[in-house]
Amino acid sequence: FLAWDRENDIVYLTAEYKAGEVDISVHAGRLKMRLQAMKQVSMPGVGDYSGSDVSTGAKILDLYKAQGLRIQPANKVGRDTGIQNIYERMETGRFKVFKTCTMFLQELRTYAYDEKTLQIIKKDDHLLDAVRYAVTSGLALAEPPRQEKYRQKTEEMTLGIHTYHR
Repeated sequence: FLAWDRENDIVYLTAEYKAGEVDISVHAGRLKMRLQAMKQVSMPGVGDYSGSDVSTGAKILDLYKAQGLRIQPANKVGRDTGIQNIYERMETGRFKVFKTCTMFLQELRTYAYDEKTLQIIKKDDHLLDAVRYAVTSGLALAEPPRQEKYRQKTEEMTLGIHTYHR
């Protein structure tokens, strides 16, 4: 989950969610529980649109929408372009990761290119992909938190469930 300090264009990875092969209703339920814990009605998100349910052929994003999540297809610009976007943000201090995001940090430590093909080794990179999608196409969907007490006080825009307040 991301928070975006729009004024300074800093993206914060505030929380992470990753689970193995479980039903979409389980994933959606867990995400909605996080929203409820933050007293959020809903928040927009983006996801990989290429997957389909093996048994029904239904698009994965449509299944999440049917569960009540506001999810849009990620703009899957070139993978290398998206990676460069995140890398440039890291180098300039405009992408920050909460230390509690241990699974993301582990994926980041093991991210590598094949020396022969110069292609990314696609292994254990689900959170990295999700963050890349969220930063490259999700920020355009970001909106102020829906908690009434924060509505008048914040200029930050949020994507995910956790907000950053100065």
